[in-house]
Amino acid sequence: MAGGFRSGTAETPPGKLGFASIRAPVRQGELSGDWFGLEYHVPLGGLGSLAPEGGPALTLLFAWLPSGTQPTLYTGIRLGATAWRLQGLFEIGFSSISLNMDASCQPPRYFLTMEQFALRLLGITLPPGENRLFLFAGEDGQELGWYAAYQNDSKEGLPDGG
Repeated sequence: MAGGFRSGTAETPPGKLGFASIRAPVRQGELSGDWFGLEYHVPLGGLGSLAPEGGPALTLLFAWLPSGTQPTLYTGIRLGATAWRLQGLFEIGFSSISLNMDASCQPPRYFLTMEQFALRLLGITLPPGENRLFLFAGEDGQELGWYAAYQNDSKEGLPDGG
Protein backbone atom coordinates (compact mmCIF):
# COMPACT_ATOMS: atom_id res chain seq x y z
CA MET A 1 0.00 0.00 0.00
CA ALA A 2 1.52 3.29 -1.09
CA GLY A 3 0.30 6.71 -0.15
CA GLY A 4 1.08 10.35 0.13
CA PHE A 5 -0.18 13.78 0.97
CA ARG A 6 -2.81 15.51 -1.15
CA SER A 7 -4.22 19.03 -1.01
CA GLY A 8 -6.76 21.06 -2.91
CA THR A 9 -8.83 24.22 -2.96
CA ALA A 10 -12.50 25.07 -3.33
CA GLU A 11 -11.89 24.92 -7.11
CA THR A 12 -10.34 21.43 -6.86
CA PRO A 13 -12.54 19.42 -4.47
CA PRO A 14 -11.98 15.64 -4.27
CA GLY A 15 -14.83 15.02 -6.74
CA LYS A 16 -12.91 16.84 -9.47
CA LEU A 17 -9.93 14.59 -8.71
CA GLY A 18 -12.02 11.47 -9.36
CA PHE A 19 -12.97 10.64 -5.75
CA ALA A 20 -16.49 9.70 -4.66
CA SER A 21 -17.58 10.22 -1.07
CA ILE A 22 -18.20 7.01 0.88
CA ARG A 23 -19.92 6.31 4.19
CA ALA A 24 -17.53 6.18 7.13
CA PRO A 25 -17.74 6.14 10.94
CA VAL A 26 -17.03 9.89 11.16
CA ARG A 27 -19.17 12.98 10.66
CA GLN A 28 -18.42 14.25 7.17
CA GLY A 29 -19.00 17.46 5.28
CA GLU A 30 -18.18 19.27 2.05
CA LEU A 31 -14.64 20.56 1.58
CA SER A 32 -15.41 24.16 0.58
CA GLY A 33 -11.98 25.76 0.94
CA ASP A 34 -8.29 24.86 1.11
CA TRP A 35 -8.14 21.24 2.25
CA PHE A 36 -5.49 18.65 3.05
CA GLY A 37 -5.53 14.87 2.98
CA LEU A 38 -3.81 11.53 3.13
CA GLU A 39 -4.12 9.28 0.11
CA TYR A 40 -3.62 5.50 0.14
CA HIS A 41 -3.27 3.39 -2.99
CA VAL A 42 -4.54 -0.17 -2.36
CA PRO A 43 -3.77 -2.85 -4.96
CA LEU A 44 -6.44 -5.55 -4.85
CA GLY A 45 -4.32 -8.37 -6.20
CA GLY A 46 -4.02 -9.73 -9.66
CA LEU A 47 -6.59 -11.36 -11.84
CA GLY A 48 -3.99 -13.11 -13.93
CA SER A 49 -4.50 -12.78 -17.66
CA LEU A 50 -8.18 -11.93 -17.15
CA ALA A 51 -7.55 -8.23 -16.49
CA PRO A 52 -5.29 -5.52 -17.88
CA GLU A 53 -1.77 -5.44 -16.46
CA GLY A 54 -1.59 -4.20 -12.89
CA GLY A 55 -4.93 -5.63 -11.78
CA PRO A 56 -7.69 -3.76 -9.99
CA ALA A 57 -6.81 -1.13 -7.40
CA LEU A 58 -8.47 1.61 -5.43
CA THR A 59 -7.32 4.82 -3.78
CA LEU A 60 -8.68 6.02 -0.44
CA LEU A 61 -8.62 9.69 0.55
CA PHE A 62 -8.96 10.90 4.14
CA ALA A 63 -9.19 14.68 3.92
CA TRP A 64 -9.98 17.59 6.21
CA LEU A 65 -10.75 21.29 5.96
CA PRO A 66 -9.11 23.05 8.91
CA SER A 67 -11.67 25.38 10.44
CA GLY A 68 -11.80 26.49 14.07
CA THR A 69 -12.21 23.80 16.70
CA GLN A 70 -14.19 21.34 14.54
CA PRO A 71 -12.52 20.48 11.18
CA THR A 72 -14.65 19.28 8.29
CA LEU A 73 -13.80 15.67 7.39
CA TYR A 74 -14.16 13.80 4.09
CA THR A 75 -13.65 10.13 3.21
CA GLY A 76 -13.54 9.20 -0.46
CA ILE A 77 -12.57 6.46 -2.86
CA ARG A 78 -11.33 6.38 -6.44
CA LEU A 79 -11.65 3.08 -8.26
CA GLY A 80 -9.89 4.18 -11.40
CA ALA A 81 -13.08 3.21 -13.23
CA THR A 82 -16.74 2.85 -12.35
CA ALA A 83 -16.30 -0.89 -12.85
CA TRP A 84 -13.45 -3.32 -13.47
CA ARG A 85 -13.35 -5.07 -16.83
CA LEU A 86 -12.28 -8.66 -17.40
CA GLN A 87 -11.24 -9.72 -20.90
CA GLY A 88 -13.21 -6.73 -22.25
CA LEU A 89 -16.36 -8.83 -21.98
CA PHE A 90 -17.20 -9.08 -18.27
CA GLU A 91 -17.56 -6.13 -15.95
CA ILE A 92 -17.58 -6.11 -12.14
CA GLY A 93 -19.25 -3.15 -10.41
CA PHE A 94 -20.68 -2.01 -7.07
CA SER A 95 -23.65 0.16 -6.10
CA SER A 96 -22.05 1.64 -2.96
CA ILE A 97 -18.94 1.41 -0.83
CA SER A 98 -18.49 2.17 2.87
CA LEU A 99 -15.60 2.24 5.32
CA ASN A 100 -16.49 0.45 8.57
CA MET A 101 -14.82 -0.08 11.94
CA ASP A 102 -14.71 -3.20 14.11
CA ALA A 103 -14.32 -1.76 17.62
CA SER A 104 -14.27 -5.24 19.21
CA CYS A 105 -10.59 -5.53 18.19
CA GLN A 106 -7.78 -3.70 19.95
CA PRO A 107 -6.69 -1.60 18.21
CA PRO A 108 -9.89 -1.18 16.15
CA ARG A 109 -9.77 -2.65 12.64
CA TYR A 110 -11.22 -1.06 9.54
CA PHE A 111 -12.70 -2.74 6.51
CA LEU A 112 -14.41 -1.77 3.25
CA THR A 113 -17.87 -3.03 2.37
CA MET A 114 -18.74 -3.06 -1.33
CA GLU A 115 -22.50 -3.50 -1.59
CA GLN A 116 -24.48 -5.02 -4.43
CA PHE A 117 -21.45 -6.20 -6.36
CA ALA A 118 -22.42 -7.56 -9.73
CA LEU A 119 -20.90 -9.31 -12.68
CA ARG A 120 -22.35 -8.03 -15.95
CA LEU A 121 -22.21 -10.01 -19.17
CA LEU A 122 -24.08 -9.02 -22.33
CA GLY A 123 -26.61 -6.94 -20.36
CA ILE A 124 -27.27 -9.67 -17.79
CA THR A 125 -26.39 -8.95 -14.15
CA LEU A 126 -25.36 -11.80 -11.88
CA PRO A 127 -26.00 -12.77 -9.13
CA PRO A 128 -29.57 -11.72 -8.31
CA GLY A 129 -30.39 -10.95 -4.67
CA GLU A 130 -28.46 -9.17 -1.94
CA ASN A 131 -24.69 -9.42 -1.88
CA ARG A 132 -21.70 -7.73 -0.30
CA LEU A 133 -17.96 -7.97 -0.66
CA PHE A 134 -15.78 -7.21 2.38
CA LEU A 135 -12.11 -6.18 2.06
CA PHE A 136 -9.83 -6.08 5.11
CA ALA A 137 -6.14 -6.14 6.04
CA GLY A 138 -4.65 -9.50 6.86
CA GLU A 139 -3.16 -10.24 10.28
CA ASP A 140 0.23 -8.86 9.27
CA GLY A 141 -1.31 -5.69 7.81
CA GLN A 142 0.45 -6.35 4.50
CA GLU A 143 -1.92 -8.79 2.81
CA LEU A 144 -5.44 -8.08 1.64
CA GLY A 145 -8.20 -10.41 2.79
CA TRP A 146 -11.76 -10.62 1.50
CA TYR A 147 -14.98 -12.52 1.78
CA ALA A 148 -18.35 -12.28 0.08
CA ALA A 149 -21.87 -12.65 1.45
CA TYR A 150 -24.85 -13.54 -0.71
CA GLN A 151 -28.55 -13.84 0.08
CA ASN A 152 -30.93 -15.05 -2.59
CA ASP A 153 -34.27 -13.32 -2.05
CA SER A 154 -36.11 -15.89 -4.12
CA LYS A 155 -38.33 -18.30 -2.17
CA GLU A 156 -38.45 -20.66 -5.16
CA GLY A 157 -37.53 -24.21 -4.24
CA LEU A 158 -37.85 -23.72 -0.47
CA PRO A 159 -40.00 -26.14 1.56
CA ASP A 160 -43.26 -24.88 3.11
CA GLY A 161 -42.75 -22.46 5.95
CA GLY A 162 -39.44 -21.40 4.47
